[in-house]
Amino acid sequence: MERDTILIVDDEFLNRQLLSVTLKDAGYHTLTADNGQQALDILNTCIPDTILLDLLMPEMDGFDVLKHLKADKRFMHIPVIVVSAADEIKDVVTCIEMGAEDHLSKPFEPILLHARVKSSLNKNRLLMNERELSKNRISMAVETGRAQQTAMILHNIGNGCTPITSSIKRVETFCEANTDELFKKCWDELNTHYSKNDKTLVPDKRIGQIFSYLGELIHSTIKNHDGIRQQCKKVEKSLDYIADILTLQQNYSESGKSKKEKLVINRLIDDAVHMQTKAFEDGGIRVIKDFNLKTPKILVSKGKLMQVVMNLIKNSIEALKPELPVPQDKTITLTTDFNEEGVVLKFQDNGDGILAENFEKIFDFGFSTKGASGFGLYFSHEFLESCGAGINIKSTGPSQGTIVTIVFPSSLIVS
Repeated sequence: MERDTILIVDDEFLNRQLLSVTLKDAGYHTLTADNGQQALDILNTCIPDTILLDLLMPEMDGFDVLKHLKADKRFMHIPVIVVSAADEIKDVVTCIEMGAEDHLSKPFEPILLHARVKSSLNKNRLLMNERELSKNRISMAVETGRAQQTAMILHNIGNGCTPITSSIKRVETFCEANTDELFKKCWDELNTHYSKNDKTLVPDKRIGQIFSYLGELIHSTIKNHDGIRQQCKKVEKSLDYIADILTLQQNYSESGKSKKEKLVINRLIDDAVHMQTKAFEDGGIRVIKDFNLKTPKILVSKGKLMQVVMNLIKNSIEALKPELPVPQDKTITLTTDFNEEGVVLKFQDNGDGILAENFEKIFDFGFSTKGASGFGLYFSHEFLESCGAGINIKSTGPSQGTIVTIVFPSSLIVS
């Protein structure tokens, strides 16, 4: 079990030694500082669980140290026990008002020292647990709200597509009527009589022009109807695609909560590719799927992993935009495999690449080189790290493409 660390800040050597020995005998790990500035320097390299702080010290006294601690988000949660002489009670009250957790009088009693330290540690643990629970509740509420909102939006989009489908069917019905055939029969009948030049029609040049106009009209009508039919088929195909996407999105949005599921990674990648079909077609991008069909299932949140995969695919599409210096044969290769380390998922494109100076901040929140939100890679990194998976990005520079490798540890593999 990891020992709690106590930082002792006191300018008197004997006090530091006595406190340190007493606490070490009780099973604590201790750090010592003989002035306030040294204490702050230690905090930059190690965060203790509790601080024992003397008030009267040279260079920087306890009041200034406490002020620095409570003003810094990194340290404000650390409980501080003020160590003072019995006649410094007013100073102790001031420190309590500034945020100190407790106080200990000099000379101290070992039993009282143990009680004060143990109490401050327990209070801090309870507080940190409560904060973590609150954070988790807020996160779950946000995820639930987002999933409900997404489901509602997807439902409304589906409802909006229904009348479009009905209208297309009516247009097709109109085009399938025998109007074209009737036009053609009239033309054939009139043309036959006119060519015989019998008494059915009075010979006149204008009549010949009328026949010519009528022929052009019939030809144009048939051509327009054929064009309308083709466009209807395209719209129907697009609506079918939208319906597929809505079904997939609803499926994954319902799984967007933190609930883990047994997941076939190849199937998820197939769904992600299907959802981006239009983007691939518009960008002239060829998708290569190199799947190991024996890749085992993994236990993760399906909805969150889909977000990660979609983020990485979109990044590859962005890197292959026409305005960037990319090859004519634009490809994105998606690979699945497994080895002794776990399940491996790889995204490789031959697009714009990444500058060396951007690697250090590539997972930073809000960082983007393409004017986007900068949230995608940050979220992906946070989620993968939370489930024990690793993500690695390689690129040798501009126009050299990018390889993103994700490894899900063997502990996530399920049968």
